[in-house]
Amino acid sequence: MTLFLIIALALFGALFLWIGLRLRQQGHASALWPSTIGRVLESRLDDSDSDSLSAKLRYEYTVNGQKRIGWRISFAGYSPTRRSIQEMLAEYPPQAAVPVYYDPADPARSTLKTGAHRDWLLPAGLGAAFLGVAVGLAIQLN
Repeated sequence: MTLFLIIALALFGALFLWIGLRLRQQGHASALWPSTIGRVLESRLDDSDSDSLSAKLRYEYTVNGQKRIGWRISFAGYSPTRRSIQEMLAEYPPQAAVPVYYDPADPARSTLKTGAHRDWLLPAGLGAAFLGVAVGLAIQLN
């Protein structure tokens, strides 16, 4: 049972650490992406699920003559409160022209805000903690 727990903690730790570092890497890379002007198609608070709130944002943009649809605001997360989501969405009213940053290697990947934010620290920190506990238990087991 203890060996299973150590392996599970190590796997969860590695996954969370990878997610955090990937968010950081994507955020940093996006700061170098080219931009184009897009148009907001949908911008609303989705509270259809009684257990959670989320931002529903879609925008269209064109790269190399091909129209695309994006949904990402940034590589950072946001506070899941009604007020914070409404404030964030207020920046992107429907039909507004917005700068859209896109990955030149994969123009289907886009964001409205570039750069890495501190949000990657939470999953990376949790991952490191899980890995630390797994290592500690492994040492105690021996």
